[in-house]
Amino acid sequence: MLFGLVPELPPRTAPEDSIVVQAVVFRSGPALVPEILLVHRTSPRAWELPGGHPDDGELIELTAIRETREETGIEVVVAGRLADFHRTGFVPHVSPTVLCEAIDGIPIGNHESVDVRYFPVDRLPWGLLPWYRPVIAEALLLRHANRRTAPVRSSAPLSAGDGGLASRRHQALGLGEVAMAGLIHLVGIVGAQR
Repeated sequence: MLFGLVPELPPRTAPEDSIVVQAVVFRSGPALVPEILLVHRTSPRAWELPGGHPDDGELIELTAIRETREETGIEVVVAGRLADFHRTGFVPHVSPTVLCEAIDGIPIGNHESVDVRYFPVDRLPWGLLPWYRPVIAEALLLRHANRRTAPVRSSAPLSAGDGGLASRRHQALGLGEVAMAGLIHLVGIVGAQR
């Protein structure tokens, strides 16, 4: 541990070895600005999108639905497949990302989180890990496009290489992103100790 505050990072892996499905969950309501569901993790102490590792043979969309329900108490429907984000650097992994709409439930955390809530997309929290901001911006564009046309649904089996069914995005998590994530985590820990 660094200064007793930052947990040791897991061993580095090749991006293909680690798949983390993430759900970008929007909620429609009376507000003109859509809201997005975020989870404030216990470690790292930061805001993130709901998501997690798939069960063996589980479809990407079903992983997004299950993980969102488990982590937040929110029921969702899949509105489309955003992209597979191939992240290198920090902790390499592939994040197939699914666009979802909330249909039921009240945000409630579990043992992995200290808070779960909706944020207007124009007022995202400071403690959001930096690599999620471009993902959310792209999801907002896809959501807007889907509202003008029928949503595209994918039922591709989960794998690191999906035969090109989902578009791929490369995100190099460099020193700047890692330093910002570390700062967000430290501020979260200090704030929790008050």
